[in-house]
Amino acid sequence: MHIIAYFIFAVNSRILKCVLPISLILIISISYSAYGQPCDKNKIESLIQQTNSEKIEATEKINLWNQIAKCYLDINLDSTAHYAEKAKFLSMEMGYKKGMAVSILRLAQIEKTHGHYDQAVPMFKNVIELYDGLDKDPNYLQAINLIGIIYEMQQDFDKSIDYYLIGLREAELQGQKLFIAYFHNNISIIYGYTGFKDKKLIHIKKASEMFKELGHDNYYANSLLNIGIYYKRLKEFDTAFVYFFEAEKLQKKNNNYYGLTNLYHNFGDISLEKNQLEDALNYYQKSLEYATMLDSFDPDRRSLISLANLNIGNAFLKLGRFSLAKDYFYKAYSEGRFLKSMFQQKGSSYGLFTCFLGLEQNDSAMYYHDIFLALNDSLVAESYNEKIDKLNYDYKLEKEKELFEKDKELITLKKNRQELIYLIIVGILFTIAFIIFLVWYFQ
Repeated sequence: MHIIAYFIFAVNSRILKCVLPISLILIISISYSAYGQPCDKNKIESLIQQTNSEKIEATEKINLWNQIAKCYLDINLDSTAHYAEKAKFLSMEMGYKKGMAVSILRLAQIEKTHGHYDQAVPMFKNVIELYDGLDKDPNYLQAINLIGIIYEMQQDFDKSIDYYLIGLREAELQGQKLFIAYFHNNISIIYGYTGFKDKKLIHIKKASEMFKELGHDNYYANSLLNIGIYYKRLKEFDTAFVYFFEAEKLQKKNNNYYGLTNLYHNFGDISLEKNQLEDALNYYQKSLEYATMLDSFDPDRRSLISLANLNIGNAFLKLGRFSLAKDYFYKAYSEGRFLKSMFQQKGSSYGLFTCFLGLEQNDSAMYYHDIFLALNDSLVAESYNEKIDKLNYDYKLEKEKELFEKDKELITLKKNRQELIYLIIVGILFTIAFIIFLVWYFQ
C-alpha cells in the first residue's frame, strides 16, 4: 500500500505552488494490493510463463502484460515500462481499447512517480477517454483518483474535487466499497483545505468507518490520524490525542512508517504549542527516525526527512541551542532547494538567520535573512488566503522588529548626534556673529 503525504501552508481555490504546511495530511494513492492480490517474485514468474504459451489469445496476453506491469510498479519501473509498452503496442494493432487504456495508465503512473506531472495528466485523461463506452472497472477509478491527486498536489482544488466526486459516483455505481472510502477520504481533505470543516469531518468519518469495516488497518489508521488533525486544528487537543493514540497502535502493529512519521510530527506540533519543548523535540526526532526507514526509492522520503529536520531545528531553536539547531536547518534548507520547496527553504532560512543572530555571526545572519525575505515575498505574492497572509505579515514584522531593534537604536543615536553637531555648529556661528557684532558696535 502506498500512501502519499502532502503538506499545505494555506488554503483556497487558486493555485499556490511549492508550498508546505503546518501539519501533515494523508492522501490515498491506490496501488495494486489495494484491489488485487499482492505480487511477489513467484507470482510474476507465473504470469510471465503464461504469456509464453502458444495457445494464449492476443487479448489475454495483453491483459497479462498489463498485470505484470502493475506488479512491477513498486519494484522496478523499467520493467513496468517494458511490459506496458508491449501491451500498448499490441493493443493499438488490434484496436483493443481496454488493453490500450490500462497500458497507458501504467505508463502514466511511472510519469507521476518521477514527478513529471505535465506528462502524466494528459495520459490519465487519455485513459478516461478510452474507457468511454466500455464497462468501467477499478483501473478507470484509479485513473480518476490519481489525476485528482496531481491537481491536489498543485493546489488546483476545483479540478481535484471534480475528479474525486466523479470517482465517488462511479465507485458507488460499481459497488466498489474500498474505492468509495478512498474518495471520501480525499474529498474530506479538499474540504479541509478550502475551509469547509464540517463537510471535511463528515467525509473522513465515512471513510474511516468503511476502512474499519473492510479490515484495512493501515488506511483505517491513517483516517484516524486525519480526524485527529482536524481536532488538532480546532485546538481540541484531548480529542485529537484519542484518535492519535488509536492510530499509533495500528501503525506500529503494521509497520506503517508513513503513518508513524506523520503521527509523531503532529504530536510534536501539539507539544510545541503547549511549550513542552523537550517532548516536542523527542516526537520530532521519532518522526525523523521513521521517515528514514521509508524505502530509499520512495518519492516522498526526502520531503518527509526534510520537514522532520526543519521541525527538530525549530525545537532546538526554542531551547536556545543554536549550534544544534543550525545543523538541522542546514539539512532542511539543502533538501528544500533540491525539492524546490519554497516553504522549506523559507522556514529553514529563517531558522538559520535566527541561529546565526544568536551566535552573533551577523554577516551570515543577514545573508539568510535576505533569502528569507525574498522567499517570503514570493509566497505572500502568491498567497490565496487573507488570514494566512496577515499572520505571515504580522509574523514577519514581529521578527524584523526584533532583528532591527538595535539597529534602530543606533540610527536614533546617530540622528541625535547629528542634531547635536548641527546645534553646536549653529551655536558657534551665532557666537562668532555676536562677537563680530559687538566689536563692530563698540568700534
